[in-house]
Amino acid sequence: MTALNRDQLFKNSEDIFGNAIGFYSPATQIITGGRKKAGDPYTMFDTGDFIRQLFARVKNEEIVFGSDDSKVDKILGNRRLLSKSLFGLTDKNLRNIISREIRPLYLKFIRKELKI
Repeated sequence: MTALNRDQLFKNSEDIFGNAIGFYSPATQIITGGRKKAGDPYTMFDTGDFIRQLFARVKNEEIVFGSDDSKVDKILGNRRLLSKSLFGLTDKNLRNIISREIRPLYLKFIRKELKI
């Protein structure tokens, strides 16, 4: 799940609803020496800590997504972000996880419990 969340942000520049996260400004292009081009979608990658420290953890019967990067509050406070809904999975990714991973385990459990 963490890898899918990472891909949504880094590769697709999408929030959990499939919407754009944001786009780099001309100022960012200047500051980064052209490494990040104005108009390119955010990749949420600067030092790599935010992306590298993404997690999906089970907590009290929930799956909690987040990042252990110390700059999370600063990142989410960026006024240029078009979305603050960065942690979690798009419906498409969630459906894929459910059908590929969760459903087979659930069916196996039901068969075992019902002895069928």
